[in-house]
Amino acid sequence: MRRIHVLRVEEEPDVFGPLLLAAAAAGLRVGWLELASPPPPPPEELRRALLAGGERALAVAEGWTLSVRARRGAPRLRELLRAQFAGCAAVLVRGQAGVVVGVEAPRLAPLAEGTWSVRAGEHDRRLDTAGLVSALREPRPFPPAEPVR
Repeated sequence: MRRIHVLRVEEEPDVFGPLLLAAAAAGLRVGWLELASPPPPPPEELRRALLAGGERALAVAEGWTLSVRARRGAPRLRELLRAQFAGCAAVLVRGQAGVVVGVEAPRLAPLAEGTWSVRAGEHDRRLDTAGLVSALREPRPFPPAEPVR
């Protein structure tokens, strides 16, 4: 399986619109993971399907699909990334910032229009949108941060 780059963000999703569009134009998929606490409730019909014993419930419309599934225990982020974001080059993670998948994930932040900062530990890489999209094609574009103990 191809490596999924996990980047922490704090801003609203629309701030990353130019990056998401550029990545899509370059053939890269980028996901969004909201680690809200607590998460918003699912639509009533989907919730009832889960309460009735269903493992998963889906709602499909022309422009989107909403999927919910029954959970038991704390989320396991490695499994979540593998199951929900297969095929993505990167996942932007917002909420409960800090530790993602056992390490301090690099922090992606917008700078001036069309430029980005990716901070991993003491390293701060500044890239324009095209450079960031190109970096997401690399297996290890950002220096690893220290493992969380």
